[in-house]
Amino acid sequence: FKVNCSGCHFSDRTDKKAGPGLLGLFKNPTLPASGRSPSEQNVRETIVNGRGRMPSFRHLQDPGINALVDYLKSL
Repeated sequence: FKVNCSGCHFSDRTDKKAGPGLLGLFKNPTLPASGRSPSEQNVRETIVNGRGRMPSFRHLQDPGINALVDYLKSL
């Protein structure tokens, strides 16, 4: 998160930075930018493919993506 996400997203609040704050991401009824359900699949697709102003992070391997999703679930 620190390397790839923290430049645009807060992890400790919902305030917008360049992108939405991610505190409680998986506890919300919808994802903040897309309005999609906060499922692991939707979050994973957004990380890998990007969405709107968010770039894709296709360079991340599955272990890194899994760790990132697990971290986001803990927020």
